[in-house]
Parts: sequence; C-alpha cells; structure tokens
Amino acid sequence: MEVNNDIPAYRSDSDESVEETVLKKKRGCHSLQPSVLICDAAKAIQNAFTNVFGSETIIRMCWAHAKKNIKTKLEQTVDKKKQNDILEDIECLQAATSSQDFDIASELFIKKWENERVFIAYFKEEWLLKNRHWYLGASPGSPATNNALEATNKVIKDTHTLRERIPLSRFLIVATTIVTEWSQNKGIDSFATSYSVKLPDWTQAYQWVKMDIKVTILQSDTDTKTYLIQSTNKNTQKHKYAFIERTWKTFDQYKQIYFSHWKLIMPKNSNMWADSKCSCPKFAKKYMCKHVIGLAIRLKFVTVPLEAKNIQIGQKRKRGRPTKAKRALIIQ
Repeated sequence: MEVNNDIPAYRSDSDESVEETVLKKKRGCHSLQPSVLICDAAKAIQNAFTNVFGSETIIRMCWAHAKKNIKTKLEQTVDKKKQNDILEDIECLQAATSSQDFDIASELFIKKWENERVFIAYFKEEWLLKNRHWYLGASPGSPATNNALEATNKVIKDTHTLRERIPLSRFLIVATTIVTEWSQNKGIDSFATSYSVKLPDWTQAYQWVKMDIKVTILQSDTDTKTYLIQSTNKNTQKHKYAFIERTWKTFDQYKQIYFSHWKLIMPKNSNMWADSKCSCPKFAKKYMCKHVIGLAIRLKFVTVPLEAKNIQIGQKRKRGRPTKAKRALIIQ
C-alpha cells in the first residue's frame, strides 16, 4: 500500500500550540460539531450523520416531507370523509412543544383512530418509532423543515451543475468553486443571532394588546416571571386549571385544552424582554410571537411605532409602505 507522506498526521486540539490556535481564530476556523440534523426519512443520510457526529445527535424529521407522506398514505387507506379530520388531528399533534406532551397526545390519537388499523399501524411504525422527531418541541431552537436546504439545493442545480450529472473529476472542481464563493460571500456576520421585530409583528402585538386578553402571573423569581395567557377564544377560561395540570383523557380534550392558554416566561429586566419564551406554536417556529411583544408593551418595556397603530383591529396590514399618520389641526 502506497502512503502519501505529504498528508499531515491527525492531531487533536490539545496537540496544537498556542500560536496555531490564535492563528485559526484569526482565520475564522471553527470546529464543526452539529447536534441536530433536519432531513427527510432517507436512512442513508441519517446513518452518515450519526457515524460522523455521534449517536447522541438528534435526527429531526422535516415536517413538510412528513406531512406529504402522511397525506399520501391517508388517501390510500382511509375513507375520504375521515381524511381531513385525521390530518387536522395530526397537525394539532405536530404543534406539541415538549416531548412529554407529544407522548401523551400521540397515545390519545392512536386510541381515537384505532379503528383505522392499516393507517394507524403505518403511523406508529413510521412516525412514532422510526421518525418521531417531527413535532415542534423535538429540538427547540432548530427549524421544523429543511426548506432552506432545499432552496440551497435548487441554487446549486440551477447555477453550478445546470441540472446535469457530471463526472467525479468535474464535480470536485465545482464543489471547490462553490465552497470558495460561499466562504467569501457568506461570513459569520451574515447569520442572524436574534429576531428582528418587523412592522407586521408590531401591528399584531398592538392589536392583541387592544383585545385586553386576560393574563395571570403563575410564578416569580429573582430574574423572571411566568405568565399564563388566555388564548383569543373567550370560552377557554374554563380550561385554565386543566391546562396547568396537563390532564387530558381524550384527544379531543387535548385539542381544546392545549390551545386554550399559553405559558410565557419573561425576564424582569426590561432590556432583555426579547429573550422571553412562549409555549405557542408561532414562537416555536419564529422564536417571537405577538404574546411576547404584546406583554412587553403592556409592561411598558417597549414603545409601539406609530405606523403599527395606523390600521383597524381585526384587519391585516397590506403590502407596501404604510401611510404615515397625519398631524392634527392641519387645515388644507
């Protein structure tokens, strides 16, 4: 066997000198150690990821791919009259923001539709055993879909490979070109580290504040306060204690109670209100919601922009630049 002596031997980080470590930091070199993979159900991708980065990583199933496959199986095995009801229940199940809630709700879902034996057997095998991390709370802080990766895949096909199968030698050149261009154009500074509140977010939060939704303080410590926020449905107050105790006997009760209130944890420091956490599905997807912004407005942590108030409650903001409010007592 021929050995290439030009290739340096592997060294751990502990073997590096201080000068080499500082030089790597100046060059922007970082050790890549992802803990979550968002992909489809292809086992080859999942096995390769765990072999390289370890079995303790989380394989998160893309919700867009999961929903598409579930819908196809529903059309093949379930009567048409029940398909929409089952799919709606699965979407409610996907909105679970913790593994404990998902486990309880999935058992109730199986019990509710146990008469659909073919579909339930498929659902248990594929989406509760093999690929179970498709709900929102599977890995907080990670995307629910791999749409961004699919978009990047489209750019590679349209711009670099022109949707042609190329030989290995040509592929290595193309791959090197892609990495070089992206390394120069997309630095670390181009990635957002916090959510930027936009005008539509301010508008939704301001309208939510005007609805005067009931908010109760559940817990308070030295740094944070935990609030219980009633949903916009006026009949949800009766589910308050059931929501806190997490007591659901049927899947229909789960749907009524789970979405009746939201639990919000907000720092007492007014400058850190954006670090709050809410249990609503919108926050799990966007890391910001009208409840967080609205409560910050109620507590006078922030001031609402005037443009956000220039729309009637119950209406959505139209596309384009909003008109500014006219000054009072101006005669034209």
